[in-house]
Amino acid sequence: MTQKIQYKNFYFVSKAKHYFLVFFIFSFCNLKILKFENEISNITKFANEILITDLLPIIDDLERSLAAGKEKNNGDSFYKGIELIYSKLMKILEQKGLKPIEALNKPFDVNYHEAMMMMPKDDIEPNIVIQEVEKGYTLHDKVIRHAKVIVSSEKNGE
Repeated sequence: MTQKIQYKNFYFVSKAKHYFLVFFIFSFCNLKILKFENEISNITKFANEILITDLLPIIDDLERSLAAGKEKNNGDSFYKGIELIYSKLMKILEQKGLKPIEALNKPFDVNYHEAMMMMPKDDIEPNIVIQEVEKGYTLHDKVIRHAKVIVSSEKNGE
Protein backbone atom coordinates (compact mmCIF):
# COMPACT_ATOMS: atom_id res chain seq x y z
CA MET A 1 0.00 0.00 0.00
CA THR A 2 2.81 2.44 0.81
CA GLN A 3 4.41 1.77 -2.56
CA LYS A 4 1.25 2.91 -4.39
CA ILE A 5 1.12 6.15 -2.39
CA GLN A 6 4.77 6.85 -3.09
CA TYR A 7 4.21 6.10 -6.77
CA LYS A 8 1.25 8.51 -6.91
CA ASN A 9 3.26 11.24 -5.13
CA PHE A 10 6.12 10.70 -7.56
CA TYR A 11 3.65 10.85 -10.44
CA PHE A 12 2.19 14.10 -9.07
CA VAL A 13 5.64 15.66 -8.60
CA SER A 14 6.68 14.48 -12.05
CA LYS A 15 3.52 16.02 -13.59
CA ALA A 16 4.13 19.30 -11.73
CA LYS A 17 7.70 19.45 -13.02
CA HIS A 18 6.42 18.70 -16.51
CA TYR A 19 3.85 21.53 -16.36
CA PHE A 20 6.43 23.90 -14.94
CA LEU A 21 8.84 23.02 -17.73
CA VAL A 22 6.14 23.49 -20.39
CA PHE A 23 5.15 26.83 -18.82
CA PHE A 24 8.80 27.94 -18.77
CA ILE A 25 9.32 26.97 -22.42
CA PHE A 26 6.17 28.78 -23.56
CA SER A 27 7.11 31.88 -21.53
CA PHE A 28 10.58 31.90 -23.03
CA CYS A 29 9.20 31.50 -26.57
CA ASN A 30 6.67 34.25 -25.96
CA LEU A 31 9.45 36.55 -24.75
CA LYS A 32 11.50 35.77 -27.86
CA ILE A 33 8.48 36.49 -30.09
CA LEU A 34 7.85 39.83 -28.37
CA LYS A 35 11.52 40.79 -28.73
CA PHE A 36 11.47 39.79 -32.40
CA GLU A 37 8.28 41.80 -33.01
CA ASN A 38 9.89 44.82 -31.33
CA GLU A 39 12.99 44.51 -33.53
CA ILE A 40 10.83 44.21 -36.68
CA SER A 41 8.85 47.27 -35.59
CA ASN A 42 12.07 49.29 -35.14
CA ILE A 43 13.41 48.13 -38.50
CA THR A 44 10.26 49.20 -40.33
CA LYS A 45 10.04 52.43 -38.32
CA PHE A 46 13.57 53.55 -39.25
CA ALA A 47 13.82 51.89 -42.70
CA ASN A 48 13.61 55.30 -44.41
CA GLU A 49 16.24 56.96 -42.19
CA ILE A 50 19.09 56.76 -44.73
CA LEU A 51 16.92 58.03 -47.58
CA ILE A 52 15.51 60.89 -45.49
CA THR A 53 18.99 61.83 -44.24
CA ASP A 54 20.16 61.99 -47.87
CA LEU A 55 17.20 64.28 -48.71
CA LEU A 56 18.01 66.83 -45.97
CA PRO A 57 20.55 68.82 -48.07
CA ILE A 58 17.94 69.09 -50.82
CA ILE A 59 15.43 70.42 -48.29
CA ASP A 60 18.06 72.95 -47.17
CA ASP A 61 18.57 74.07 -50.78
CA LEU A 62 14.82 74.46 -51.29
CA GLU A 63 14.55 76.54 -48.11
CA ARG A 64 17.44 78.78 -49.22
CA SER A 65 15.90 79.29 -52.66
CA LEU A 66 12.53 80.12 -51.07
CA ALA A 67 14.19 82.63 -48.72
CA ALA A 68 16.05 84.26 -51.62
CA GLY A 69 12.94 84.26 -53.81
CA LYS A 70 10.77 85.77 -51.08
CA GLU A 71 12.69 89.04 -51.35
CA LYS A 72 12.17 89.24 -55.13
CA ASN A 73 8.70 87.66 -55.28
CA ASN A 74 6.45 89.56 -57.68
CA GLY A 75 3.78 86.89 -57.92
CA ASP A 76 6.25 84.79 -59.91
CA SER A 77 4.84 81.38 -60.91
CA PHE A 78 8.31 79.79 -60.63
CA TYR A 79 8.55 80.84 -56.97
CA LYS A 80 5.05 79.53 -56.30
CA GLY A 81 5.97 76.23 -57.97
CA ILE A 82 9.06 75.80 -55.78
CA GLU A 83 6.95 76.69 -52.74
CA LEU A 84 4.37 74.04 -53.70
CA ILE A 85 7.03 71.36 -54.25
CA TYR A 86 8.63 72.19 -50.89
CA SER A 87 5.32 72.02 -49.02
CA LYS A 88 4.39 68.68 -50.64
CA LEU A 89 7.79 67.19 -49.87
CA MET A 90 7.65 68.33 -46.24
CA LYS A 91 4.10 66.98 -45.84
CA ILE A 92 5.18 63.54 -47.10
CA LEU A 93 8.25 63.50 -44.85
CA GLU A 94 6.18 64.58 -41.83
CA GLN A 95 3.84 61.65 -42.49
CA LYS A 96 6.90 59.39 -42.38
CA GLY A 97 7.85 60.81 -38.94
CA LEU A 98 10.26 63.65 -39.79
CA LYS A 99 10.01 66.74 -37.57
CA PRO A 100 12.20 69.86 -37.55
CA ILE A 101 13.90 70.70 -34.26
CA GLU A 102 12.69 74.02 -32.88
CA ALA A 103 15.87 75.78 -31.80
CA LEU A 104 15.50 79.56 -32.02
CA ASN A 105 15.12 81.30 -28.63
CA LYS A 106 15.27 77.96 -26.78
CA PRO A 107 17.85 76.96 -24.17
CA PHE A 108 20.87 75.19 -25.66
CA ASP A 109 20.53 71.40 -25.39
CA VAL A 110 23.41 69.15 -26.49
CA ASN A 111 20.92 66.39 -27.33
CA TYR A 112 19.38 68.51 -30.10
CA HIS A 113 21.85 71.33 -30.87
CA GLU A 114 25.41 71.63 -32.09
CA ALA A 115 27.00 74.95 -31.11
CA MET A 116 28.89 76.56 -33.96
CA MET A 117 29.92 79.62 -31.91
CA MET A 118 29.02 81.64 -28.85
CA MET A 119 28.21 85.33 -29.08
CA PRO A 120 27.76 87.77 -26.18
CA LYS A 121 24.35 89.48 -26.12
CA ASP A 122 23.21 92.15 -23.65
CA ASP A 123 19.48 91.59 -23.78
CA ILE A 124 19.52 87.76 -23.84
CA GLU A 125 20.55 85.49 -20.99
CA PRO A 126 23.44 83.04 -21.58
CA ASN A 127 23.02 79.65 -23.28
CA ILE A 128 20.02 80.64 -25.41
CA VAL A 129 20.00 79.85 -29.13
CA ILE A 130 20.08 83.19 -30.93
CA GLN A 131 20.56 82.01 -34.53
CA GLU A 132 20.00 78.79 -36.43
CA VAL A 133 22.73 78.12 -39.00
CA GLU A 134 21.35 74.77 -40.17
CA LYS A 135 18.06 73.14 -39.23
CA GLY A 136 18.06 69.93 -37.25
CA TYR A 137 15.57 67.09 -37.63
CA THR A 138 14.18 64.15 -35.67
CA LEU A 139 12.72 60.97 -37.11
CA HIS A 140 10.29 59.31 -34.68
CA ASP A 141 11.93 61.18 -31.76
CA LYS A 142 15.43 60.05 -32.82
CA VAL A 143 17.77 62.90 -33.78
CA ILE A 144 19.01 62.30 -37.32
CA ARG A 145 20.69 65.71 -37.65
CA HIS A 146 21.51 68.16 -34.85
CA ALA A 147 20.58 71.80 -35.36
CA LYS A 148 23.71 73.89 -35.93
CA VAL A 149 23.24 77.01 -33.86
CA ILE A 150 24.84 80.14 -32.47
CA VAL A 151 24.42 80.43 -28.71
CA SER A 152 24.37 83.52 -26.50
CA SER A 153 27.08 83.88 -23.90
CA GLU A 154 27.90 86.20 -21.01
CA LYS A 155 29.76 89.40 -21.73
CA ASN A 156 33.52 89.09 -21.35
CA GLY A 157 33.61 91.86 -18.70
CA GLU A 158 31.19 90.05 -16.36
